[in-house]
Amino acid sequence: KCTGCGACENICPQDCISLEYNQEGFLLPVIDHDSCIDCGRCIEVCPALLETNRNPDAGVTQVYSAWSKSQEILRSSTSGGVFPLLAKDVLNKNGVVVGAALDNNLFLRHIVIDKEDDIGLLQGSKYIQSNINKVYSIVEQYLEEGRFILFSGLPCQVAGLNSYLQYKKSKKLKNLVNCQLICFGVP
Repeated sequence: KCTGCGACENICPQDCISLEYNQEGFLLPVIDHDSCIDCGRCIEVCPALLETNRNPDAGVTQVYSAWSKSQEILRSSTSGGVFPLLAKDVLNKNGVVVGAALDNNLFLRHIVIDKEDDIGLLQGSKYIQSNINKVYSIVEQYLEEGRFILFSGLPCQVAGLNSYLQYKKSKKLKNLVNCQLICFGVP
């Protein structure tokens, strides 16, 4: 059932879980059993394992569908141009934006940006699975500082972030906006 969301990697107090590519190119957790202390946090935070035990009131409370009226933004976007508008709004409030970007080696990773000039790094469809790395714990730190955050990701990644933040009992969730993409499964 694993989706490679990275919640287990982010919650592990021993840093003994890492996401690695399997032979088919999917990111899956690998546990260093010599470092593991069997605390069970990885199981407790996993959205795929806990889907039947999930609080029905947790998660998405409002859903919107929209598109930009700007032809320039629409030309530089792949799905209606809403993401750069949301990103600019969050950045103008001294916030940060989290999304998937290709690095110099063409690996797709979630990164954090805090400058409007970097929004283009996160725009556009990638059609491959992105590595979350330790982004959930970084998001938690920014929330604790009272900063606004726009998190853009696949449904499994948004579920992973929400599960992680619920487990950590984060208090400032009102400053978090999730921008969830429609996904039919990563190729």
